[in-house]
Amino acid sequence: MKKDLRYEKNIYQNWKLKVLKSGEPDISKENSKLFLEYILDMEIGMNISRKNQKKGGRSEGRLNYIRRKLKQVMQYFEKLGINPITNITEKQAIEWNNALNRGMIKRIDGKEYGAPSEFIVTFKAFWNWYIKSRRKLGVEVKDLTEDLDLKKKENTFVYLSKDQVFNDIAPALNKINPGYGILVRFLFDSITRFPTEASSLQEEFIGEKEGEVWISIPKEISKTFGRDFNLLYCGEALLQYLKEKKKEKNKKDDKRVKDRTDGYVFSFLKNQNGVYKFNTILKETVIKLYCEKKTKKYSELSDDERNENGYILFVKGEMLRTTRRKFSDLDNVIVDVYKDKMSDPIAKKNYSEITGYDFRHDGAVHLRELAHKNGRISLDAIRARGAWADFDMLNYYTKFLKITGKISKEETLVEEDRTKMKKEMETLKKNEEIVRKKNIELEKKLKAMESRSASNFDDMNSRVEDRFKEIEKRLFEQNALTQEGKTITTLVDEKGNVHGVYDKDGKLKKYVPYQPKK
Repeated sequence: MKKDLRYEKNIYQNWKLKVLKSGEPDISKENSKLFLEYILDMEIGMNISRKNQKKGGRSEGRLNYIRRKLKQVMQYFEKLGINPITNITEKQAIEWNNALNRGMIKRIDGKEYGAPSEFIVTFKAFWNWYIKSRRKLGVEVKDLTEDLDLKKKENTFVYLSKDQVFNDIAPALNKINPGYGILVRFLFDSITRFPTEASSLQEEFIGEKEGEVWISIPKEISKTFGRDFNLLYCGEALLQYLKEKKKEKNKKDDKRVKDRTDGYVFSFLKNQNGVYKFNTILKETVIKLYCEKKTKKYSELSDDERNENGYILFVKGEMLRTTRRKFSDLDNVIVDVYKDKMSDPIAKKNYSEITGYDFRHDGAVHLRELAHKNGRISLDAIRARGAWADFDMLNYYTKFLKITGKISKEETLVEEDRTKMKKEMETLKKNEEIVRKKNIELEKKLKAMESRSASNFDDMNSRVEDRFKEIEKRLFEQNALTQEGKTITTLVDEKGNVHGVYDKDGKLKKYVPYQPKK
C-alpha cells in the first residue's frame, strides 16, 4: 500500500465538504462553478480528453495538485479581467504561455517558477475537458491549446558521485541514524522515487535470488508501473539493517522501537514530518562536508551572510533557519557561516538545495555513464529500473554529465564482423594444432633416421662430407683478391698457390684445379 505521507485523502475530503457548501474561495463565482465541476469529474474519471490522457479517476493527491495549479491560473486571468476563464482568447492563452516560459510571471517571493510547464499542462487538461463536456451539451468549443509550448524547463539537481554518496555522506549520516545512511545508499542504487516509493517500501518486497538482493516495487506504490530489479551496491548492507531492526522488534517493552518496526523498511518516513526531518539532516550533513566554513559573531555578519544570500548559517551544528525561534537576541551568538557551492556546472544546483530526490538523478547518471563506458548495460534496463515510460524522461534525469563523444573502434564492429573474426580465430587455432602434430611427426622421423644401421649412416655421412667440400670449393673460388695498380686478378689458396689468372677484361687466362688441403 502506498503511504499517504501528506494526508492527501483527508485534505481532499475536508476541502470537498467545504466547497460543496460555499464554493471555492478567492476566485469568482463563475470560475468557482467551473472549477468544482472539473475537479469532481476528474475524481470519477469523467470527460477525460482522448489526447494522451490517462483514463480513470484521479487520486486524492493528484486532485489536490490539480486544484492548486488551476486555481492559480484562474486567479491570474481574473486580474487581467478575463472572467470566467472560458472567455480567454487563443492569443491571450499563447501570450500567457510565453510569459511563463520566459520567466516574466513570478512566484509570490519574486523568483521564477521552477516548472512553468506544470501550469500549462493543467490548463490544457482543463480546456480539453471543457471541449468534451460542452460537446455533450451540443456546444462546440474551439481548441485554444494546440500551439501552447509544453517544453520543460532545463532540469537541475544536486550532483553527487557514487564515491561521495557511499564514502562521505552515508558514513556521516550513519552516526546520526543508521537508517538515514542505508536510505541514501538505497536511493542511489535503486533510483526509486523519493519519498513516495521509498517510504512505501515494505520488508516483504525484498528477497534474495542467485546470490543477489532483489527489490519488487508493486504497481500500487509506483507513479507509473511496477518493476523488479537487483541492487548493485547496497544489498548486503540493507539485509544487515533489516536484521538489526528485527532484533529491536523483539524488545517489546520499548514502545518507541515498536513504532519504528511496522513492516516498512524506512519507517522513519512515516509522514511528511519524517520526510522533512530527513531532508533537513541530509542538507546539514552535505553542507558541512562540501562547503567552506568561517566562524563569527552574528553581529559581525555582512548583509549577504545575515540574509543567507549565498550563505548558510549554523548555530551549534544546526541550520539557523530551523532554530532561529530559540533565540531572542542573536547579536552575541557564535555562528558558523558556510559559503554555498554549486555541486556541478551542468547539474547547476547548490549543495544547500539537496533533497532525497536528487539521489534518483545521481544514480541514473551513474548507471548511464557505466552503460556508455562498457556497453554491457542496456538503456532499456535503466529506463525500466527507474520506471520511466520513455527515453525522454531518462534523458531528462541524466543530462549526460560525464558522457563524451568518444566511440571505441571495437564498438563500430557489427555482429557479422564479430562472427567472422571468431571463425578466423578458430581456424588459426586449428592450423596451430596441425603444425604441432607435424612437428611431432618430424621429430619421430628424425629419431628413426638416427637409429638406422651404421653402414647406412656412414654412407649418408660421406654424402654430407662431399657436399660440404663442394660448398668450401665455391667459397674459395669466390675469394678474389684484387691487387691495387694491377690489371689482373688472381685466385690463390692459403699457401699462396695460384689457381686462376684473369685478364683486365675478366677472361680466364689460366686455371689450376682446386685441390683440398690434406
